[in-house]
Amino acid sequence: MFPDAWRNLRPLDGKPRDVELTQVWQAITRRRRVVGISVLACLLLSLAITMGKRPRYDSEVQLLIRSKDANAPGGLGGGSSSPDSDSWAIQTQACIIRSWPVLKEGARRAQLVAASEADVPLVVSGGKDSSIITITASGANARQAQRLAAAVTEVYLERDSEQNRATARAARLFLASQKVRYAGELVRASKALRDYQSAVGSIDLATTDQTKVKALSDLEASSAAAEAESSAARARGGVLRLRLRGTPANVVSSMSIARNPLVDRLQAQIADLNVQRASLLQDYKPTNDKVRLVEAQLQSARDEERRAIATIVTSRQVTASPTHETLLRDLVDSEAQSLAASARAKGYARSMRSIQAQLATLPERQFRLAGLTRAVQTAEKTYLALEDRYQAMRVAEASAFSSPTVVEPASLPLAPAVPNAKVNVAVGLLLGLVVGAAAALLLESQDHRIVSRRDVALATNLPVIGVVHEIANLVGGNLVTGNTLGGPAESYRCIRSGVLTAAKRRPIRTLMVTSAVRGEGKTTTAVNLAVAFAALGRTVLLVDADLRSPSAHGLFGLPNLLGLTNVLRGEVSARRAIQNVPLGRLSVIAGGAAPVNPTELIGSSRFSELLLELVEENDITIVDSPPVMGLTDASDLSTQVDAVILVVESRAIDADAVQTALSTLQQAGADVVGVVLNKADGSLDPYGAYPYPVAARTPAGRGESPTYRQSVQEEMESQ
Repeated sequence: MFPDAWRNLRPLDGKPRDVELTQVWQAITRRRRVVGISVLACLLLSLAITMGKRPRYDSEVQLLIRSKDANAPGGLGGGSSSPDSDSWAIQTQACIIRSWPVLKEGARRAQLVAASEADVPLVVSGGKDSSIITITASGANARQAQRLAAAVTEVYLERDSEQNRATARAARLFLASQKVRYAGELVRASKALRDYQSAVGSIDLATTDQTKVKALSDLEASSAAAEAESSAARARGGVLRLRLRGTPANVVSSMSIARNPLVDRLQAQIADLNVQRASLLQDYKPTNDKVRLVEAQLQSARDEERRAIATIVTSRQVTASPTHETLLRDLVDSEAQSLAASARAKGYARSMRSIQAQLATLPERQFRLAGLTRAVQTAEKTYLALEDRYQAMRVAEASAFSSPTVVEPASLPLAPAVPNAKVNVAVGLLLGLVVGAAAALLLESQDHRIVSRRDVALATNLPVIGVVHEIANLVGGNLVTGNTLGGPAESYRCIRSGVLTAAKRRPIRTLMVTSAVRGEGKTTTAVNLAVAFAALGRTVLLVDADLRSPSAHGLFGLPNLLGLTNVLRGEVSARRAIQNVPLGRLSVIAGGAAPVNPTELIGSSRFSELLLELVEENDITIVDSPPVMGLTDASDLSTQVDAVILVVESRAIDADAVQTALSTLQQAGADVVGVVLNKADGSLDPYGAYPYPVAARTPAGRGESPTYRQSVQEEMESQ
């Protein structure tokens, strides 16, 4: 056919036409079996790929990263928090998690053999737009992935807490030494005061002098605490300097590398290969060919990753190390705290000198007593302040105040991340639909069979006077009776109306029904058209001129003892060969016995004389002729009748054959009044079950009313 959807590709009349979506949909529905096979094949392929791919399970851990608070216990925080400092802190923690020491220890705890970072199937993501970092570990099974994610997270948290404790530990140890020192001074000062009071007896200080002594002791205690705080900050700074020496100031921007699409793809590939290698090592030795093949692929992926990273580095995508910057900021804060504490101590010292000058005017005994009393009070207050600060540093060391929080622990994956069966099936289904639709449209574009009335019009340039849909459970072939309703019967009445319309231009007393090839339904059409004309009350004669294969008599249940062959041979008269049918004024001349020379009989003068004789006695004579292709019978007959109807079976014959048959008839001088499309698909006809103009149809529910029959009879009589 010439599919409606592809008319612009192979137009019959040379004029491209627009493609309509409804026509594309009709083309696909006609090839629904092809689409179904394609969908089934793609689904089976996706299932085979899913089942054949080694599974990879992913386990995730989510961490909430908090920057250090300036008000952390011990007063040794890293300063106030800001969005920029938070971003740096999160990037720093992401770098630490991806560091080789953390990955190595995590792999060891997870019982995974790893010689380098590439051997650990773990990806760290997030931290760009939020404070959440996601650690994703992969494994050949769910438990292995969960163990690796949990182990790496555990190692990272332990190291983070240990590093935070290290700075607090340095300050705590210094405070502990100072506490011991002032405890000894308190003991010595108390003993000296007691010894002096025992030696000189009872001495009282004036209230003002006691106030000055207390103020001086407070200042001395505050000065000692400030000096201790300054020293503790310097000790913390010393630890930070040691860590800074081992941290490079500039590194390739790890965040940009991690988010590079090529690096991401290579890291995922390396993770998959590591999972495959670990799985194979459970069943095979390292020298096995399968293991060596995976190791070769792994090495190739690692080399490609190094080249990609080298390209990024040589592209000058270099940035300051976030770890180095964080340590440097903490060191600056520690130095600032040390300097601030020293400044306070100096201020206290100036105030102390002023009070000491006032106390120097006291008598010798009172001055000595005031000094001893002040020493005891100062030592006691300093010791208590150091004790408070020491306890605070112990809490800071134990709590590791800057450690991240686990928002979601390592999950046990219930299904493999790769392959994803649901996604693969969905992709297979979609791919099958696309491939099936494309294949259906391609087949349609290469299929030249006649399917619709539009195909007939384009192939023949003749009117389609009737469309007969596929008829199920046809009994006897006779559909049209006097009061029969329904789509098929109305279709034949529509053909009858088409013939009557053509008869307005010239009289049609003899009508031939033929087809291009055998089996297209010309005999059924001729029989039912004869019945339709008889329903009008006209005298109708059906002549079966298909002498090679006569079959019209069988549709009426008549014998074939005498027929056209006998009449043309002169064995019987035409009147004796005519058989009446109990359907109005309808009679039939059967084909008779198959002759040896059917072409000579059809082309004889006797047949022409017979037609003239029959026309005189009947209102219309319908001739069922042989097919056109391969025979000359139809061409000979077409010159002896008034009009010809060409029957074309839908989806059974291509346009070339129809055009050849039509050309043969036209060259013989036949007057082809129209084409009947037989066994058409009702879903393709825009008029549904009634594929003809409304004016040509019988009023619904009335059959062929007397008024309608009378109007048609008057129309015929006017011819």
